[in-house]
Formats: sequence, structure tokens, C-alpha cells
Amino acid sequence: MWRLLSEELRLYRFLLLISWALGAAIFGLILVMTALLGDAKDRAEIPTIAAQLPLALLVASMVAGFIVTGTERSESRVRMLVMLPMSIRQIAAARVLLPTAMSLLGLLVAHASFAALLALRGAPFPLERHLKVDFIGLQLLVWVLVALVVREIIELQKARGRGAALVSTALLLGAVALVAWLELGPIQSIALGVAAIVALDAALAVFAFAMFCHRTDFTK
Repeated sequence: MWRLLSEELRLYRFLLLISWALGAAIFGLILVMTALLGDAKDRAEIPTIAAQLPLALLVASMVAGFIVTGTERSESRVRMLVMLPMSIRQIAAARVLLPTAMSLLGLLVAHASFAALLALRGAPFPLERHLKVDFIGLQLLVWVLVALVVREIIELQKARGRGAALVSTALLLGAVALVAWLELGPIQSIALGVAAIVALDAALAVFAFAMFCHRTDFTK
């Protein structure tokens, strides 16, 4: 399983690097346009805007994860994977861990860029600000995992009918409602918010893993 995950990360490393580069380039273009076209007040806000670079990197990582999961069916990747001398559980775990690892790598790069930007501004490195980066990055990971679960619900519906997918759909909608509440609702402690998002990410990963293990058709 770990070898498969390592090989897939190697295969998609350029996709991840290109996503980060494009995210940073678009963000840099916004800063340049602000400097050239903005008024004095806008230009004075450029250092504050620049501190949002980690968000661009996190979104880029999420987009890369969506691309990997979205191209799985068109590439018939599952059919090729089941031909390997591996169990279905190992394939299911690697399939969930790949976009998760890509998002976590993006989170590491986001933290590094945030620390560098704070150092350039001579600002302190408060833990709470880094926890906010974690909170945003782990929220974005939720949506990548939701895409995996949606894929499994579609496969379940095709194999066993719409009725068989109702419970899974209801559970997924509950998870989406929970993350929406965490995003929009009042959070008393950012650390508790991060812990809640981690738990939700883990639950969605296990859900996607279990549904893949119970598949009856691996042709797509």
C-alpha cells in the first residue's frame, strides 16, 4: 500500500507543483494589479494581502486533489489497480490517502510560506494564526474527501439501485451540514475547531474506504 501511495505521489508531483505555481502566480498578479491600479490606501494594504498567500496554496492543493479524483474514472485507474498483487483494502486505503497526502503537503507549504511572510514583516509567530491555516486547509480537505464519497455513492447506486444509496447519501449530507456549521458558526476555540475538522476528515476517509471495500464492480 505504501509503495503504491509513494508511486502515485511521484506520478502526480508535477500536477501538485504546477498547481502551487499557478496559485502563487495568480496571487502575485493580484498583488501587482493592486500596486499598479490601486490608490494609496490599496497599496498600503499590500503587505496584509500578501499574508493571504497560504490560502492560494491551499486552494491549489485542493484543486490538484479534485483533478486526481476526477480523472480516476476516465483513466480506468481502479480497474488497473485491482490487477496489482494487492488486497482491495490496501487499494482503498491508498486511494483515500493520495488526495489526503497532497492536501497535507499543501498545508506544510502554506505554513512555510506564512512563516516566511511573517518573518519578512517582522511579525511574531503566534500559534493561533497557524491554527487558522490548519483550520482552512483541513476544511478544504473535507471537500476533496466528499468528492471521493460521492463517487462511491454513484457506484453503489449503479450496482444496487437508488434505495441502497439513501443511507449513505443522508450521512454525507449530515457531514456537509456539519462542516458548513463549523465554517459559518461561532467558534469558541480555534483549536477545538481544528480538532473537529480533523475528526470529520477522518470520518469521511473511513467512509470512503469502507464503501470502496464493499464495491462489487471495479471496472471503472
